[in-house]
Amino acid sequence: RLDVYPFTMEDQWAKTVLTGSRCNGNHCYPLDRKPIGADSNQVVHLVVIGNGALAENLALTAALVAHYPNYLRDNSLRSRITIVSTDTDRTWSNFRQRQKALFDNSYWRTIPLEDDSLKPFFHRPMYSGTRDDFVDVEWEFALGNADNPLLRQKLAQWAQDARQQLTIALCSKDDEQNYDLAFTLPDAVYEHKVPVLVSLSKAEVMENVSLGDSMYSEVHPIGMINKGHDVRMPVIQMAKRLNYFYTYSFGGKGVPTSMPKDEIEKEWAMQTSVALRFSNIYNSMSLPTKMRSLGHDENDWGKFYALTQNEIQQTATVEHNRWSVERLVLGFRPPTDSERAEIEENIERLAAAHRRGEKSELNDLKSIYKKRKIHYDLCSYAELGIDKTGQDVRIYDYDLTACIPLIANSYHEDGQERA
Repeated sequence: RLDVYPFTMEDQWAKTVLTGSRCNGNHCYPLDRKPIGADSNQVVHLVVIGNGALAENLALTAALVAHYPNYLRDNSLRSRITIVSTDTDRTWSNFRQRQKALFDNSYWRTIPLEDDSLKPFFHRPMYSGTRDDFVDVEWEFALGNADNPLLRQKLAQWAQDARQQLTIALCSKDDEQNYDLAFTLPDAVYEHKVPVLVSLSKAEVMENVSLGDSMYSEVHPIGMINKGHDVRMPVIQMAKRLNYFYTYSFGGKGVPTSMPKDEIEKEWAMQTSVALRFSNIYNSMSLPTKMRSLGHDENDWGKFYALTQNEIQQTATVEHNRWSVERLVLGFRPPTDSERAEIEENIERLAAAHRRGEKSELNDLKSIYKKRKIHYDLCSYAELGIDKTGQDVRIYDYDLTACIPLIANSYHEDGQERA
């Protein structure tokens, strides 16, 4: 059977850089270089300088994977994505329009760096103050040049700030401009070993610079057309296992205790929904981040057997936050207050009928609204309720989290066989 996967080079590079394997010298530079656990006061911060397809894909991929358990303790500890461009007003305004559901429900601001006549603009989530925050990523859009003195001052401050893990991506469409900027950032960037990801069409332009033993050891070329891709598609292999979990669990069988390879492939082949396939892919992209938050890396995935109850509860909440951003990126929005009340009343009546063992003639409004890309579960973890059977919907995140060791082990074993 032939599987066809639609992708662009820029999308593939963004996934490789931020979510791929760090083994065997692959081009992967995770935002959380040091694990961010529940007690951490750190946040990750991606600064993208430039615009274009790679810049957008890096920003969106970061939003899809940068979710950490310390946000549960303090919801001011949001991952931050900063976009810097002279074209911020037009290009990135269009980006916000394309991702309307995401930005309607996120904190973001615009900052004019060079035009004193323009005022900063600050946006709060549309239900701020009436509902709990549930988006753990914030954005800022700085209108100006990369050599702006205020920006250079901020980059130096951020590089030295122990409360954040900074990554800088240089994404101008001009290779020469990216190359020059890569080696002329504020000294603090290099002194504090901040990863600088440089978009270049070919890596050979860096061959004359000895990076390994210099202050520029964390300057890395990305986006090349002639290298950098893992043909084994590790994200897809992980996504297949997540798909198997969902098929098994939602089929009323509970949590799987094994992952037979033939069954994994069979269920993936039967999954014809492109949207659900991509949902599994987006979920799989975040598993390495979750593993690091739990104190594990790829070197011990084969020896990772179980989670404690506390770890399951914590990671289930993180998973809901990740899922919420994924749904927003895919164009879903939360219901309005009146829609929410209507769905809630309908769920209560359906659940009551289920408890009595009766077959209700009522329509399932939650499913009907979902088909219109309005999702009742787009809310904070604490505000989640029950489904039409009376089951607490949190159980689904809980079960998935409990299955992470099995998924990681299955993926590790498959990787050993492929090696």
